[in-house]
Amino acid sequence: MRTAIPNPGLGTFRLKGDALKSAVAESLDLGYRHIDTAQIYENEDEIGNLLSASGIDRSDLFITTKVWYENLARDKFIPSVRESLTKLWRSILSYRMTR
Repeated sequence: MRTAIPNPGLGTFRLKGDALKSAVAESLDLGYRHIDTAQIYENEDEIGNLLSASGIDRSDLFITTKVWYENLARDKFIPSVRESLTKLWRSILSYRMTR
């Protein structure tokens, strides 16, 4: 199975609160389906809530997050990915990267 990454995507670096809400809502309205975040951005929970409230089927969204380098240790990696999944209201990520 091959999955294409939707282009363009919304980057959410340094976006929180009203700025994040506005950017995500407008992007989704414009047809964006790729949202990019990272653990270090500290906005995964807000993004998860916004995407859940959007009414867009989860299978239509392509969500990217990045594991922060401090979470790469054997005892931290899996718990940090599970935390990201919980915050993003996902059971699986479309794409996960490490930084």
